[in-house]
Amino acid sequence: MLNNLSIKNFAIINDAQIDFDKGLTVMTGETGAGKSIIIDALSLLVGERSYSSMIRKGEKKAVIQGVFDYPKKSLEDFGIEKDRQLVIRREINRTGRNLISANGIILTLKQLTQIGSRLVKISAQFDNQELLDNHLQAGLVDSFANRDFQDLLDDYQSKFDDYSRLKNILIKKQKDEKDRQSRLDFLQFEVKELSDLNLQPHELDQLVEEDKK
Repeated sequence: MLNNLSIKNFAIINDAQIDFDKGLTVMTGETGAGKSIIIDALSLLVGERSYSSMIRKGEKKAVIQGVFDYPKKSLEDFGIEKDRQLVIRREINRTGRNLISANGIILTLKQLTQIGSRLVKISAQFDNQELLDNHLQAGLVDSFANRDFQDLLDDYQSKFDDYSRLKNILIKKQKDEKDRQSRLDFLQFEVKELSDLNLQPHELDQLVEEDKK
């Protein structure tokens, strides 16, 4: 859950602090009031790419920070220690030296994207089309499985990878054998032709003499 969103020098926003309570939060306003800017800021915290044009005019950098309840899945793989809250911070500088951190740990954009996928799901117009995606359908079915399903899936993936690797080895060996057999057939054909000619010693010299005559 997102508890707090802090936005500084981003687009037309100078400084905004937004607190979120449990339950449904609705933001309303006229066109141009800045609703989409808040969504854009939140998107940066979950892995969207940043641009210097996002910085408020006349400022050197923009800072977006979000405070989240600690996710259920562990973040130890990213070197982030367990805490009651997860604080993600992004700095966008005009110099291009941007900074991403989570609980003080420096992250890459790829790592932030992996973490962000566990924290926030941003739905937009036409997102219903995702329901036609085979991978999403498989994920929905998998989500109904028990807690041990991921272990089964990992085990299956490992065995499938082994199968794919061995299959590729077999295909290569079969191709090599086919090439070898083709080469052998060609050489046997040449040997037969030479044998049928029944060539004799010094026959070339005789053929040359006959050609001269």
